[in-house]
Amino acid sequence: MRTLNKNAQPIWYANYSGKTELTDEHENSLGEYEITYTAPTKTAWNVAYIESEADVQMFGVQASDTVVIVVDKAGFTLTPESILWWGVTPNIKADGTTDTAHNYRVVGIRPSLNTVKFYAQKVSVTQVVKQEPIDPEEPEGPEEPIEGDG
Repeated sequence: MRTLNKNAQPIWYANYSGKTELTDEHENSLGEYEITYTAPTKTAWNVAYIESEADVQMFGVQASDTVVIVVDKAGFTLTPESILWWGVTPNIKADGTTDTAHNYRVVGIRPSLNTVKFYAQKVSVTQVVKQEPIDPEEPEGPEEPIEGDG
């Protein structure tokens, strides 16, 4: 009942893929890492707000939105490091990556018998994270023989 397709909303997600240590031109460690995510994947899940508040501060409004998302347990692939695009449509390029910054991050995963409930918190991100491009599809037909090839 909680995962009716009628209530599903479009959402994109990317999972943590790894991190690479950054070095300078002399191969010395800078002590920083570049985090890489998979290319965004589109799906449709049930999303509901559980908390939404805003504070007016000296340099603007500080908003805090938390949503709960309920999905079937079968095929659930998110991790606590996953990032989400909800309410925005990422511009997907030909290689599968996007130049649209994510706007939610997973903050908790609560599995049950048949479903998984996870919580995501709104984030304000100005820089797009690095993503792994999708490998191009292999041609499906047999290759044509080259003339003169014995």
